[in-house]
Amino acid sequence: MIYHKHTNNYLILASPEIRTFNTILGGLVETWLLKTIKHGSCMNGSQLKEKVKNYKGTRAGFKSIVVHPSEIVVSSEAEEIIISCPYIGDIDEKKDIVGIK
Repeated sequence: MIYHKHTNNYLILASPEIRTFNTILGGLVETWLLKTIKHGSCMNGSQLKEKVKNYKGTRAGFKSIVVHPSEIVVSSEAEEIIISCPYIGDIDEKKDIVGIK
């Protein structure tokens, strides 16, 4: 979903194939909201995989970006901003699934 606050418009993108987003829309992304992600988890050829590979910011790990659960990294070519957002365990539906961290 994309929200444009100045005009109060929402845009919801939907497609039966995820490839639509990766090949067409992915090339238009200029700013990323990042959580912890590994290079090997990204789709080959995707803009996100290139972002993870070339990331040199404060949360860089070995072939990964490592972000604390209470933070979000807003990253673009021009700047990087760390946003603090407290973890709310009561609404975390994935916390009890084995293998997901």
